[in-house]
Amino acid sequence: MKFRHFLYICVVSSILMFASCSETETYNVAPENGLNVRATPSKNGKIIGKLNYLDDVEVISIDGNWAKIEFGDQGAYVYAEYLNVGSSYLVWLVPILLLAGLGGGAVVHLKKDGTPDMRYKSNRK
Repeated sequence: MKFRHFLYICVVSSILMFASCSETETYNVAPENGLNVRATPSKNGKIIGKLNYLDDVEVISIDGNWAKIEFGDQGAYVYAEYLNVGSSYLVWLVPILLLAGLGGGAVVHLKKDGTPDMRYKSNRK
């Protein structure tokens, strides 16, 4: 039992350390119908592409409602409200860990910036 918890902590720590080693921050696309990529940060900006649901996006910066992203070999913009913090591989990793018995039903509370909120503690012994 203790080994499973240790292994779970190692996996989660590795993911968090890997995700924080970049100058850009990884997000994923929230709308199921995808997200338009625009040349300028405006609803009237020219659409230069589209991202699919749960695609990972490297965000360079966020200014107001618009996120500047890496899109191909150029900078582009997407509406920031339609992005989730974190990579989509985490969306699949948590259920897999729970099914494997490594998670033990753990719930992690996240702050708005996507980091774990340590104010919440488990009542499990």
